[in-house]
Amino acid sequence: MTVGHQVKGTLALLLLTVISASGHADRPTDPASLAARVGMEFISETDMSELTAKGLQDNVPYLENVVNQTGPDSAAPETAIMATLEVVLPFLNFMSGYEITDIEYDDPSGPRTIINGDDTVSLILPNRIGAVTYNEFRVLDSNGAPLGELVFSDIELKENSQIILHKGN
Repeated sequence: MTVGHQVKGTLALLLLTVISASGHADRPTDPASLAARVGMEFISETDMSELTAKGLQDNVPYLENVVNQTGPDSAAPETAIMATLEVVLPFLNFMSGYEITDIEYDDPSGPRTIINGDDTVSLILPNRIGAVTYNEFRVLDSNGAPLGELVFSDIELKENSQIILHKGN
């Protein structure tokens, strides 16, 4: 999978602000002052312990229902791609919602899921995804200002790519 990415807006500015501020010994460095200075809400260790990996919490049960044939499967390929992306880039689990656009399949009218004879399910993956966008990029459930947006654009998958789901024990 080829993944191009762009980090726009406030996130880049925030990183530059933090990097440029690191050389100033006269600025307060306590967490609350730092949060106020960069315009973000302070998140304590206690608050962080209450955050959950919402993406995987939503995606894995959905995929379990697909493989057990107990729920809808219309978004199974895209959900599997997002679950994989969230495993590879675990910080995405803590971010607000995403949007997938411009999905292209080799056969637009072909099946997206295939039930195999061995109780596995093959998910036929798109050959191209225009973009996966995290709009208003922010820590999940935070009230602070968004950091910008994170965009993975022009994702191309190898022809005939698929993910095979197996039933758990």
